[in-house]
This record gives sequence, structure tokens and C-alpha cells, in this order.
Amino acid sequence: PEEQTVFRRLGVFVGGFTLELAQDVAADEQVDRWAVLDLLGHLVDRSLVVAEGDELPRYRLLETMRAFALEKLAGAGETPVLLKRHADAMLAFLSPIDEQRWKANPAAQIRVGAELDNLRAALAWAESAAGDRAFACALISCSASLWLAHAQLNEGIERALAMLPLPESVSPEIEARFNLFLATLGHMGVRRECFLASLRAAELYRSLRNAPRLVDALIFGAMIGARLGETQQVAAAIAEAETL
Repeated sequence: PEEQTVFRRLGVFVGGFTLELAQDVAADEQVDRWAVLDLLGHLVDRSLVVAEGDELPRYRLLETMRAFALEKLAGAGETPVLLKRHADAMLAFLSPIDEQRWKANPAAQIRVGAELDNLRAALAWAESAAGDRAFACALISCSASLWLAHAQLNEGIERALAMLPLPESVSPEIEARFNLFLATLGHMGVRRECFLASLRAAELYRSLRNAPRLVDALIFGAMIGARLGETQQVAAAIAEAETL
């Protein structure tokens, strides 16, 4: 029964998962995190889950197995809870990565990039009637590294723009991060929405007294603004960034 429980819960993952993500999603009061580790090994031995890689294995369910797992998940009445838990796990996974975005080495970037399909699935839940729009904003705001890793900048930008206007419940910190996300993904282009987002991010980070993020917003804004011919604002942004 415990193997069956973990197996059906793993069905919420799309495109594979790490051990840590499996523990975050499958563990609860009945099945603790270390039990998930053992049970995942049993499922691999039974060829119900595929393990790939040696040093840091990545796991996945074949599509036929995943469809079966989701069917069992629905039968157990756990689908709503597990979809939310999956989204929560993705936010917990991405938040510290976003904080350390300038320190990631290539190997870490590859590992992070592998979760793009899981991010898409989590966003789909958060944007659905059963989800939470404010949560969706928080989730996409810390996901720039995934879109950059796959050069899917336009998709990330369009997904973020579709969330506007932001819900009133979004905090200034999340709003700032959301706008910085747009500036980050748009820094090599000429989209005015991304330029305006950089200005808003800079405004918010000034009030939040977050100098490192303010520098990011100013630099990305200057890069976009230079292509748009916003000479005065670009000069002011560069001067402020240099001072900081």
C-alpha cells in the first residue's frame, strides 16, 4: 500500500523529478520523507519508475505509467491536494535558486533547467480555477533561470504579461520580483513592456532598500532602453547603478 501511495503521487510530475522533489510531494503524515526514499527505490526495482544518471539520479515515469498513476490518484481523491503540493514544491525549489542566480555553475543550471515542464504544470494549476493567481505571480517571478536555460524567453514573457493586472493581494516584494522577471527575460530585446517593468522594479526596490536587485533592474532597463532610444533614462539608470 505505501508503494502504491508514493507511485500514484509521483504522477503529478511532468518530465521527471529529483529525489528531493519526490520527497516534498509524496511525503505526508503517513509516509515520511525517508520512507519515500526507500519506496522510490522499490519502485525503480519494480520498473515502475525509471532512474537516469549515477551521481545525482533523475527519476521519471513512462507516459503509460504516469497516466495510470494519475488515474489512481484521482480514484484516491488526492488530485487537488497533490497538484497544490507539487506547485508548492516548485516554489520552494526555485526561490533559493533565484536568490543565488548569479552564483550558479553550468552543472547547476542544467539541473535547474530540467524542471521547466514541472514549472509549466505548476503554473497551469496556479492559473486554473482551483489555483491562486497571486501564487502564480510568485512562482513565475522566481523562474527566470529556467526560461533562460532553454532560451524560451518569449514564452516566459507572454506568460507573465497574461497575469496582468496583478492581484491586489500581491506584496510589494513579489511585485518587484515579477517586474524584474520581465526585465530579465527582455533585456536582449526591444519590448516596451519589459522596459516599463524594469522602471517599476527599480522603483519598488528603491523603496524596499534592496540594492543588489535595484542594480539588476537598472542595468536590464538600460540595456532595453538603449535599443528603444530612451537616452535620458538610460544615462540616469547607468549613473545610479554605478553609484550603487
